Amino acid sequence: MSLQLSDVDQTLPIKTAEPPASPVKSALLIVVALFCGICIAGWLEGSEVESMNGFLAAESKTVFSDRHAQISQIHVSPGEFVTVGTPLVTLSDPKLEAKWAAKKSEVAALTAELEQANAKAELELTWRLKQLDAECVQTRLDSANYLKEKLTNEMENVAWREFVENISGSSPTTPDELFRPITFDAVQTPDEARVRAMLRLGAAQNAVEVNDIQVEICERRLAELNRIRNELPAKIRESVGVTVAEARLEVAESEFEQIDQQKSALLITSSSHGVVGPITKQVGETVTTGEPIVQLFQEDRRFVEIQVPTHLLSELVPDSELALRFPNGDKREGTVSGDIPHQTIDTTSDASASHTTPFVAMRIEPTGKLWPSLPLGSPVVVEFKQ
Repeated sequence: MSLQLSDVDQTLPIKTAEPPASPVKSALLIVVALFCGICIAGWLEGSEVESMNGFLAAESKTVFSDRHAQISQIHVSPGEFVTVGTPLVTLSDPKLEAKWAAKKSEVAALTAELEQANAKAELELTWRLKQLDAECVQTRLDSANYLKEKLTNEMENVAWREFVENISGSSPTTPDELFRPITFDAVQTPDEARVRAMLRLGAAQNAVEVNDIQVEICERRLAELNRIRNELPAKIRESVGVTVAEARLEVAESEFEQIDQQKSALLITSSSHGVVGPITKQVGETVTTGEPIVQLFQEDRRFVEIQVPTHLLSELVPDSELALRFPNGDKREGTVSGDIPHQTIDTTSDASASHTTPFVAMRIEPTGKLWPSLPLGSPVVVEFKQ
């Protein structure tokens, strides 16, 4: 089968020649491409990632010695976790221990002396109270006898008064009939009887007044004995030396308590929880007042410390976020601490340069996801974009 030329001409499209591009358009496209390339290169250059090496650290608290002493025992080791009250170090102060032992002996001696004085005072008080009780009983008996005599004299007084009032009658009743001991002569005139009755009446009245005074004296004596009885224990305690012994013992106990507190302070305990850091002293070594002994790290207050060149400080403003890479491969985030120490702590010398570059310590606080639990001092890579 053959194809005709006419058929081919009808099926194939006819290509026409395109006009050439304009030189202005081509130049414009080239300029735009160059501008975009410059912008992208500038953006890439401005987004350069800077990395620095840091290490994992934590808030620390140094335990100092408060006296000149000797290390007697170390109860912890570096890396050990401690809580509040955990014994750290025991100090030894021979002078303080000797003073404590001497004061303890003094307190024991004064306590025995006080006990002896109390026993003597109790014995003396018992004997004196027995005498006072006997005198009180006798005084009460005397008061009762005086009251009895007073009653008798009052009755005699009444009888003689009635006799004097009725002596002028025809058949008077003489007091001799009432009081047998009272007798008259066989022959008495009315005047003589009246005079004698008046004398007896006066004597009876005087006897009643004397009895009143005697009873009052007994009551005063009883009140005085009660006062002496109440004051007697204190006076006896003072006379036998109980008061002085108590005062001396109180002073000695107060001094012993102060020395005992100082001795208790020889055992240094942890005031917070944390991990034991470097121990600067060994058993048997001497420490002075204010000298550091052990350092405690607070695990719950971790941070990353980096050394930042001074020319990059303007890039790391407070609260700016940074990327962290830990040695176990974990990636976390942190923020620049607001409290930035600007004190230069180190310098690094470049072998190929004649100048030194100062570095400043900076802290990176945790933020976002919890940081991995790694040993303090672990290296950490800190990255940020310039």
